[in-house]
Formats: sequence, structure tokens, C-alpha cells
Amino acid sequence: MGILDSNPFKWINVGQLRKNPPPEIPFIWGSKEDGLIQERSFIMVHSAEKQGKSMFLLNLAVAGARGDKEYLGIPLKKGGFRTMIVQCEVHLRAMYERYITMIKNGELNEEQEENILINGYRAVTLTNPILFYMFKRKIKEFKPDLVGIDPLSHMLTEDENSNVAVGRGLAPLLKLRDDPGATVIVVHHDAKVSDSNLGRPARQRSRGANRLTADPDSIISLTPVKKCEGPTARLSCSARYGRELKPFRVRLNEDTFWFERYSVEQEAVEQVKKWVADEGGTIPEDELVAMIEDKWLIKDTQGRHRTALAYIKKALDDGVLVRLKLTSGVEYTLLKEGSCTSM
Repeated sequence: MGILDSNPFKWINVGQLRKNPPPEIPFIWGSKEDGLIQERSFIMVHSAEKQGKSMFLLNLAVAGARGDKEYLGIPLKKGGFRTMIVQCEVHLRAMYERYITMIKNGELNEEQEENILINGYRAVTLTNPILFYMFKRKIKEFKPDLVGIDPLSHMLTEDENSNVAVGRGLAPLLKLRDDPGATVIVVHHDAKVSDSNLGRPARQRSRGANRLTADPDSIISLTPVKKCEGPTARLSCSARYGRELKPFRVRLNEDTFWFERYSVEQEAVEQVKKWVADEGGTIPEDELVAMIEDKWLIKDTQGRHRTALAYIKKALDDGVLVRLKLTSGVEYTLLKEGSCTSM
């Protein structure tokens, strides 16, 4: 077991540590550059309701089982990984329907499907010592790299606003990092938006006791921004080990049940399609530019409208609009219809 054995209080001095450095801990998703999901760590994924947190966990499980090289453009563990999901909100039929939808564009073979294990009954309370013993025994048997708890609140019987109670509930989950050695990822809900929490950093918006944000090695936040043909959020990560991840937008594709990167430019194209369609299929350039700058609060002091015109160019390049140069000025005509509605 290296420099540490089964005695958790075996002490070593820094000289011994220097001469016998522990091996680097690899990442299941990400790297030292972003600190997302490291092996043998405790992770929290949180967001508001209906943002696809459960789908995010299932996305990771399927991508890992299939041995995908990356997820959302970020590297996954080479060779894939195994995931064990304890699901307490969604029944098995719903899990089946989600899974079948997700693999339409990339089937898993039978051997790969064995890399994902899901509980059959939702009534699981891991604060029960007997149930937790059975749970831990299954982890040792299945040997997953990732253990998902979805959601954490349904697994705990104690007050989630009490640091003492939450600490008592989390203690056995935290021990799983070293024995048997697994990454534990818990899905948690945000508190309802109010004046008191509106200005908080993303990682501090989850509901409950401070222990829920103090104990995780990484906190992955899905902060809702809009609903654009599917739940859309700003993905950010606060990590104990690793640098700060540069946040980016993601959107849950409700046709495939996969999260996808989603840029402001993509959103602009969809919004432009809606505006032009609402105007009957044609709109003057100055009117469209004004709409874009007003919606995204773009300041243009020199009258060049570079950002707005760049968004329009994206729509032209995507084959959404056609530019018409008339004697009365420039207009744009819609080729395809689409929509993007704000929440």
C-alpha cells in the first residue's frame, strides 16, 4: 500500500515523503489545468431544478463506458471507466428510456454496457449502517471508478441545514475515496433564488449546510442562463486540486439527451432566426443590429457595430440568412425557421 498501510495514523516525516513520493492521482475527467473530476475524490454537481443534473451524470457514465476520448471537449480517462449510479428520484423505466435515447448515435457493445451499474429500487438511505455496508460491499465487488449518488438529499435522513448532521452523513461517503478507493459524485439542488443568494459565486448557491461546499474536492456548477431549445447553463468548477476552469456554456439537447457546448454566437443565430421570422421573413440591417445590441447589452461607441455584425455573419455562414443589398439599404431574408426563448 506504499508509504501508508491499513493504519490511518501511521506518521511519516517530510524527509520520508520526499524520498517516497506518492504517485500522482490521475483524472477521470479533466486534468490539473481544470481540476474537474480526479480519481479517489469527492465531487458535488449542483444546479437549479430541471437543468439536467441527472443527465449530466448519465452522460459521463456512458462516455466512460464507451471509452470516449473526451466529453464536452475535455479529456476523459484513457481506456474508459466504470460507473455505479445510486438513483433515488428516477425509476428504472425512465433510466431505460434516457439510456436508449442517448446511445442512438453510438451503440455500446455488451461488454461496455457492463461498465454501468444502476440500482433497481429507489428507496435507499445510506445513513442506515446495514444498507451502507451492503452498498460498500457492492462497490468492492464491482470496482467502479465513479460512484454517483443522485440526489444526495434523498439518501440522507438528517437535517441538511445542520453542519453536524451533514458531516455525520457525509463521513462514510468521504471514506470511500481511500477504502475501497473510488470517486464519489453527489448530485445536489440549489437553494431557491432570493435577494440574499443572488450575488453569490456559483459554488455557494447549493442549498444546505456549509459542509456541503467545504468537503468536496471539486464543485461543478451548472448555473442557468437561458432556455434555448433545451436547458442551458454556465458550467464552472471550483477545485481543491487544479487551476480554475474557464467557465463555458452548455445546453442539454433534448432530442439526444447529451449536453453540448453552446456559445453566445450559437444563441445569437437562433435568436436572429426568430426575430426575422417574427418580422415575416425579412428585416432591415439597422433594425437587426439594434435588436442584437439591445439584447446582449453591446456598447458600440464608434458606430462600427462589429460584434452585432459578427453575429449576423455567423447566421449567414450557417446558411440561416441571405443578405440583400437594395437601393433603400441592406436587408436580410430568412432561409430556415428556428427559435430561442429566454427563461
